[in-house]
Amino acid sequence: MLHELIELRTGDKYGDGHRSLFAKANIPAGTCVWWYGEDDVDLFCFSRKQILSHPQRDTLCRFSYMVGADLYGTTTNPQEDPAWNFNHSCDGNCWYDGDDKVVTKRDVAAGEEITYDYALTETEASMHAGMECLCGSARCRGVIDFSQYRDPDWVAENAGHTSTYIAGKIREVGWHHPGVAPGRKLPASDPAAGDGKDAAAPAPEPYDAAKAAVESGAVSLGLFALRPLAKGDVLLYFGGKVVGREEMLKVQRRSPTMHFVQVAPALWMVPIPGAGSESPDFINHSCDPNCGMLDSVTVAAMRDIAEGEELTIDYGTVMDESIEDTGLETFDCACDAAACRRRVTPRDYKLPAVQENCRGFFPPYMRAKLESSA
Repeated sequence: MLHELIELRTGDKYGDGHRSLFAKANIPAGTCVWWYGEDDVDLFCFSRKQILSHPQRDTLCRFSYMVGADLYGTTTNPQEDPAWNFNHSCDGNCWYDGDDKVVTKRDVAAGEEITYDYALTETEASMHAGMECLCGSARCRGVIDFSQYRDPDWVAENAGHTSTYIAGKIREVGWHHPGVAPGRKLPASDPAAGDGKDAAAPAPEPYDAAKAAVESGAVSLGLFALRPLAKGDVLLYFGGKVVGREEMLKVQRRSPTMHFVQVAPALWMVPIPGAGSESPDFINHSCDPNCGMLDSVTVAAMRDIAEGEELTIDYGTVMDESIEDTGLETFDCACDAAACRRRVTPRDYKLPAVQENCRGFFPPYMRAKLESSA
């Protein structure tokens, strides 16, 4: 819902017929200019693949904003609510106060356009990434890549006024290549999960339901290439807290779905307490991976990776039999690779096929084990 002192106007600053929001009178700093009200239209979400395979993809892209990992709030009917016409500025006069409010960050004069920095909600996976900015401010960034959540100065300036999703990205201690982002692994019944030729438009999901599906594990996440990646590119650094076996098992009992990686013969890296999973943690296993370990925490491309392709490593290269008695990291595999082992165990690093396939891409402690047993 928009403040009564804001109106929708049509102009040509961003192109003929483009609509923007303007102040009808002076508005003091700290004024709530938009809030999510009970009478507002429910927020629906799409994944990136669902948007790109949709007949109205241009509209969905134009009016989208990120609300989670591979969750884009958007609409096919922007005319329903003028608030969909908030434009970007690299020096916006508004920012977020929680996810359901936008407030003025400084005094706004009558006749001034109402804007906010889209980086408050967006990462490199934004549907607006690559946009040529026309804000005209002295701080204009030109072509927008939405990497600002990585910039300490930008983070300090906007502390407490980003979306919840961006606040979480800022807290991540790991690192991922800007051409990599988490993506939802869609069920086969979803038109977007196929080759994009299905005539049926992907159905939107209510935001709360879509978020809950990911958090419960009903819909899993992976890491996907936003653009072509070259063999040898460093793609991920895992981050977290390094602990011993007993501490790792206690953390795992509290959070059974957490990601952990073995970094030494008796040491494991787990999420920082209270932090939850980070983007690098969503990399999945494949018996025919396209990525491998440069060291205990660094993941690189073992071959060229196409846009849209999922990034994978062989979990058999990042664990050994020291946790075999726990049952952890022993699971039935469904990677669908031609050479799928069907079952993955902590002893798989000993298999000749794994050693050959991932030659040169084992963490140091694992290389030492292999060399000592040669």
